[in-house]
Amino acid sequence: MSRILQMLLLIFSSLLLMGSRNIGSAKKLEGKVYTLIIFISDTTDQWTTQQKNQMIQQVIDAEDWRSKQAQVYGKTLAFEHGSYGLETDIELSNLPEGLASGKEDVSILIRTMQKIGFKNNEDLNAHIQADHIQVLLFLKKNGNSYSMPFEEGLDSIYELEAVVLYEKFEEHLPLCTACIAHETLHIFGAWDLYKTFQTTAKQEEIARKRYPNSIMLRTTYNIFDLEIDPRTAWRIGWRETKPTNGEFFRPYSPPPEKR
Repeated sequence: MSRILQMLLLIFSSLLLMGSRNIGSAKKLEGKVYTLIIFISDTTDQWTTQQKNQMIQQVIDAEDWRSKQAQVYGKTLAFEHGSYGLETDIELSNLPEGLASGKEDVSILIRTMQKIGFKNNEDLNAHIQADHIQVLLFLKKNGNSYSMPFEEGLDSIYELEAVVLYEKFEEHLPLCTACIAHETLHIFGAWDLYKTFQTTAKQEEIARKRYPNSIMLRTTYNIFDLEIDPRTAWRIGWRETKPTNGEFFRPYSPPPEKR
């Protein structure tokens, strides 16, 4: 199993994460955070009550871990929760594949909001009235989880920030609690520290030396083996001072594909 756990480093996907710090519905990871949990399936396979309870418990465990990490930096966190699809799944067609390509489907959030009765992001924000909102879309499907942070220059319809979380990576690899924490940290501004389509092998090499236990570098099925490193703490609002060479880990924008 240890070899499989090491592989988890390679199966996360995030969209372009150039600078989502302090904007969108998830600004700084501090104070009260509202977590909206939505269970989604298509017509082929539905969530069971037991599976939903398991996912909710993992969300709570991920939040507890973040609260303990916040205390290290002198911050406090409190989470409130809401849900849709708890009794009956929210059904959508054409669930995204989650292929770790950097081109994942972001329309699923808008489709979901409309399905549950909200016209737009402003409509939901008015309903919840919270300073920080994170939406967790649990898909009854295998795939690579990814985040949808709001970036400067995007249309305001994307201001509501969410993560897409698949039930399993593969048939024998269930979603881990550390994955939930990892992906939600992205929408508060965290950057990846492992090699992706947007980060380099050199960045990962340096991160392994400086932050070997960072949750933005690797994940395991025991989240308490991990920590929030000082650079990530700065990105999510827990440190005011930028770490030395903090910009070294900034993701780069890949060149456009040739047509």
